[in-house]
Amino acid sequence: MRSGLLVVLLGSLCAVPARSQEPPAEPAPRTPTPVPTPADGIALLQPFEGRWTCEGEVPGTLLSRAHKTRSTVTVRKDLDGFWWAGRSVQEKTADNPQPVTRLFFWSWDTTLGELVGGWLDSRGGWSAQTSILGVKDGRLEWAGHVTLIGSKVIAREIYTMPAGGTFTRRFEVLDMDGLTWIRGTDETCRNADAPPPPPRPDPAR
Repeated sequence: MRSGLLVVLLGSLCAVPARSQEPPAEPAPRTPTPVPTPADGIALLQPFEGRWTCEGEVPGTLLSRAHKTRSTVTVRKDLDGFWWAGRSVQEKTADNPQPVTRLFFWSWDTTLGELVGGWLDSRGGWSAQTSILGVKDGRLEWAGHVTLIGSKVIAREIYTMPAGGTFTRRFEVLDMDGLTWIRGTDETCRNADAPPPPPRPDPAR
């Protein structure tokens, strides 16, 4: 009797089909991370692109005498088009025996919704700036803090937008009274790659 029951059990076990060894299902493909592109706001600074020759004046202070400057400024897109990269190199002259080189960077911050930038120079100075108003009435104003000569101050740079191959730049520092802006540098820059203006006619002819 027992032997018959054992045969029935073995038969029922043999009747169960073997489970197939199927390969594991492939995971669903990941959605690729979108590649960021430069913000549209960076186009506001397109007019500054190029090479410029600049002449400026620095007023006398407790740290230096008044003097004139000549410099070459280049502005171009960098870092996959997300930033404008600029370089300002002053010439060494008798009036300016210790010229300064300055690097600056401008972009558009999509989080803040405004222009951002900053610069650093060959004297250890550096700045972080924003332009809340952006380009308005033909002007671009940067404001922020500047660290130079061991001090941290509030400063601003005011540019006129390039027009007719020319723009101006003024650098100012906020006085300790918190109300008065002290002029630091005035520059006028002209497009170095633009063709020279035609000669004026001789009125004697």
